[in-house]
Amino acid sequence: MKSDQILKLIEEKNFIAFEQDWSIIKENYSENNTQILLKEIIDRYYDENDFIFFSKVFDIIIEKSISLDYSIEHNAPSLLSLAVHFSSQKLFDYLLLKGANINFIADSCAFEPDKIAEPKVTNNLFARWDIKKRDEYNIERYSTCLDYAELNYDDMLSVDYTFTVSVLNEDISDWKSNNESFQITKSEYYKLIQQVKYLEDIIKTSNFIDYIKSLGGKTYEKLIKN
Repeated sequence: MKSDQILKLIEEKNFIAFEQDWSIIKENYSENNTQILLKEIIDRYYDENDFIFFSKVFDIIIEKSISLDYSIEHNAPSLLSLAVHFSSQKLFDYLLLKGANINFIADSCAFEPDKIAEPKVTNNLFARWDIKKRDEYNIERYSTCLDYAELNYDDMLSVDYTFTVSVLNEDISDWKSNNESFQITKSEYYKLIQQVKYLEDIIKTSNFIDYIKSLGGKTYEKLIKN
């Protein structure tokens, strides 16, 4: 049975069929294939509102005692980073409970077609510069879930996320009216929804950063200096 058949059952939220099929094929799944399946389920179908369903699915898959510390082919380079990506503290806590290391260092280049060589430190007059160059390269390449959360937060505060101010009906009479509603255009409403989601993501990510730090999470740069 192929992974896409398993994923279809997840998409349909058919836990009983999933449990039956997984019991048949799990012994033929290598740890690597199981890890890929777990990542695909989270990335494609995870829904915070259905956490109970997904936690039951994860319980069965992780029962094989697979490692949860591995790099994944995603902008969020690890499972914990993926939980941050979905702003899901429930998923984050679940993964920690199942053994994920909060300071696992993921490699964002792990799935590059050609292996990328790190800049080497040479034994010459420019050794200090070479060390700095190598360290800067590694900080960009390697990351913990805290690195990912902080990078997301910085991105959200960048100019790329600057919104124009919505132009609403500024007729004062609208505000003085006893009517509890007023009209705006679809485009204005869409912009407001965008901005609400944007501000919500900023708050959630900021809170996630504080939460990770409270649990002992560190950046890659701090870890290599210790």
